[in-house]
Amino acid sequence: MSRCFPCVLGLLVAAGVVRPLLAQLPPQAELIWLRDNTTREGTILRVTEREVTLRLQGSEVTLPLTDLRPDSAYLLLRRRLGPDDAPGWIHLGDFCVRNGLPREALQAYGRAVQIAPDQASALAPKQEAARAADVKAMADRADALAREGKHEDALRAWSLLLDKYPVGEASERAKEELKRLAETLRKETEERQQRLAAIQQKALEQKSKEEEAAESRRLTQALQAVEEARKLYAEGLDQEGKGVTGRAEKAWEASVARLEAARAALLDLQAKARSADVQETAKREVVTVTRLLIAVYDSLGQMAAVDQSFRDAIRWFNKALSLDPTDRVATELKTRIAAEQITRRIRIGY
Repeated sequence: MSRCFPCVLGLLVAAGVVRPLLAQLPPQAELIWLRDNTTREGTILRVTEREVTLRLQGSEVTLPLTDLRPDSAYLLLRRRLGPDDAPGWIHLGDFCVRNGLPREALQAYGRAVQIAPDQASALAPKQEAARAADVKAMADRADALAREGKHEDALRAWSLLLDKYPVGEASERAKEELKRLAETLRKETEERQQRLAAIQQKALEQKSKEEEAAESRRLTQALQAVEEARKLYAEGLDQEGKGVTGRAEKAWEASVARLEAARAALLDLQAKARSADVQETAKREVVTVTRLLIAVYDSLGQMAAVDQSFRDAIRWFNKALSLDPTDRVATELKTRIAAEQITRRIRIGY
């Protein structure tokens, strides 16, 4: 029966087969940062208290740790420490204090105390100094964010300080700053809301102006259509007087098309227009257009009746009566048409 891979690997490690193979693997390149924020990428060969040696493109290069960015140097120094090297951790803490890394210094001193509890009293002043430096660094960062106007980031920075140091002068100042920043953010929020409301109001006013302008254009177009219809109606009357009934009918039908469209637009403006002036004008013009439309319907109905196209005549008269049930022309002529139709049926025996 075959063994699982982890089991086989465990046997090989126990037999001392894998470790030599792993040791022969080439180490991976690492990135270190210099003080000018440039980088070097190579294989770390040696790290001492003062320098680091790495292989860069086939050649060895040694750099003083003072040339490295402190956080990068800190990581290199930390990796050379053993788990029980209390002096080494103390030295690392001192390095961090000198290079502005108070948070890392606290971690290093804390590790040293864990390894050698008898050093707690001796390290207490260093820990307190590192703690004070850490508080100052966190407060300075929060202040800088506030000066830059990044109040939300500053609020988070002071919250982190208060969480880390809930007791002492730092915590009291953090509470005051949090209160002040909360008030600042509240005012900023109110100002943003006011600006947004002003923008929205301006947009609404602009939209209202645009809609009123569009309404004015629609009103103008409707009135122009009415004038065209009036001319077409007059043209139809002229052609009728000359006996050219075909042209008269076409002119009146064209007049009807314009009047019906204009009347629909005017009714819509009367009901929905924002401008009171547009509404009033539309209301007044609807009356005029309706009267003219009834007259054209009646004219078309009369022409159809003369041609004995009674079905068309009744259709036009019904349109007129739908607008004015008291229209005498339509009522009387419909009555005559009905009488004529009855007479015809009697005459032919129906």
